[in-house]
Amino acid sequence: MIRTTLSITSAALLLALAAAQPARAEEPAATPAPQRPTTAMPTMRGDIAEVPVEAPVSRFGAIEIVGPWARASLAGSRVGGAYFLIRNTGDSEVRLVTAETPVAQSATLRHMPVVDGVVRPVIVEGGIAVAAGDSVDLRPGSFNVMLHNLTTPLRPGSTFPLTLGFSDGTTAVVDVVVWDIGTMRVIAK
Repeated sequence: MIRTTLSITSAALLLALAAAQPARAEEPAATPAPQRPTTAMPTMRGDIAEVPVEAPVSRFGAIEIVGPWARASLAGSRVGGAYFLIRNTGDSEVRLVTAETPVAQSATLRHMPVVDGVVRPVIVEGGIAVAAGDSVDLRPGSFNVMLHNLTTPLRPGSTFPLTLGFSDGTTAVVDVVVWDIGTMRVIAK
């Protein structure tokens, strides 16, 4: 009984001390920090077999990033790719203009059209445009973020941060999930 009373009294004292602490004012940041999502809600996406799966939606102002993912890297591979859907819920065009991540020495925006049965990678100059009220799907065989000179292998089930820069000044940080090498995801029809 004494031990229980002492524990309750100690807990009440700690709560009172915590409530009495003065609030600390936050110092203004010298430069704007990358944004973390303001909301996260699931949406339906599908894998290569059109099997429904939930994918996270991260919102950064008028920009939504849906289901960021990457394929696991093969042993000794120095390149990788990141894929996701960009939605622009705003009333003017935005462009994805930069990407960077600690898992690669550099990242470029690419378009990977298949011409005469051969993939022809092209660096996207000026960024990937997303019209107002529209979306663009970065996926294998289309637009993607190419990761060059991987600093760590991309292992299935792991995640890594990807910082995206947009033409409107938005800087968004998303967590990319690494999937097994054979997995591809497309928008469910």
